[in-house]
Amino acid sequence: MPEQEKADESRVRHIIGRVKGFYSRSHLTPRVSLFFIAIAVKLLASALSGIGFVVGSPALLISGTFVWLLFFAILFMIAIPKTDYLLHNHMRWLKPTSATIFTILLVVGLMELSIILTIGFTSVNINILGEDTPQIFESFDNTFAYNDATALCHQAVFNFIDGENPYAEASIGSAITEYDVPLDKLTPLREGRFANIFPYPDAKQIQIVAQEAIDNPLNIPPELESSLGYPAGCFLVSAPFALFGISDLRLIYFIIVLPVLAYTIWKTPSRLRIFIIAAFIVSLELWNSLVAGETGFLCFPFLLLAWILPRKRLWLPALFMGMAIAIKQVAWFFLPFYLILIFREEGFRKTLYSMAIIAGCFLVLNVPYIIGDHG
Repeated sequence: MPEQEKADESRVRHIIGRVKGFYSRSHLTPRVSLFFIAIAVKLLASALSGIGFVVGSPALLISGTFVWLLFFAILFMIAIPKTDYLLHNHMRWLKPTSATIFTILLVVGLMELSIILTIGFTSVNINILGEDTPQIFESFDNTFAYNDATALCHQAVFNFIDGENPYAEASIGSAITEYDVPLDKLTPLREGRFANIFPYPDAKQIQIVAQEAIDNPLNIPPELESSLGYPAGCFLVSAPFALFGISDLRLIYFIIVLPVLAYTIWKTPSRLRIFIIAAFIVSLELWNSLVAGETGFLCFPFLLLAWILPRKRLWLPALFMGMAIAIKQVAWFFLPFYLILIFREEGFRKTLYSMAIIAGCFLVLNVPYIIGDHG
């Protein structure tokens, strides 16, 4: 057995050495190296924040906040072209660091996938975090379940297909049951019995109001978010797929994002193509979001297309930006930067042209529901 362990360890070291060797001979730039570091930092921030929330640890939550700030600082550095010049002399450690991170994340991702497809995290019998370990693993399993927003969007797809107003017919009570939404993925509001609870209601308190919502879907307790709060694109984009029998939003999102990722790789300069592929592979947060069916994932491919499509046919990237902002409000924060980009590259008139297309796309999808607002 010790000999087998030594052999396995030798293979791992060999793989890491090969990866590091490839990176050292490649066209890896400081900003690309930082991107791999950013992926790891984001995962660490998510882990600290998530575990801190599950076990109720202020120390972990505060630590997670600082790591999130570090992540955004790294993103800011990546966005500045001058970073390549400033960090050029630091490639001696940036290259092997990014190579090591890639290898570790690849191994972790494969382990995560194998656990998800086989036993699930709740069956992992490793007490690595003390008495809170089972609770943490259960929460991690719940990461890959629908949250309340995804469940309401899924519900909205079929309400739309059935000819009903998805906003008027939204009910978290029936969605919880239909899509097996875990309690920790519901959104409690500081209303009613939760008005004076700080910072957050406990699981038992949430379970009580959730059960009330399940028992009476037409009369949702005010303590739970039950309204569909996203623009109409969140269900209109998925509806055609559902009509063809694809009933899982996660599969729909995958079908949409896969060709966009392929196009992005194809458009990437050949000397950097291997790195964009590697970044996609080890972006575990990206794939975790897909498996969980997070609503923000749906606007991601449209934002990506708006950014990378050629400007010769300006209406097309503008159309995709319009689709993105018609899916989820988070895309609205990208819009000013997109318009600044168009203004700098194409001028004022083309910017107005893009704005008109974006606004038109958003209004076409949403005006019927704005006019028919159920209040």
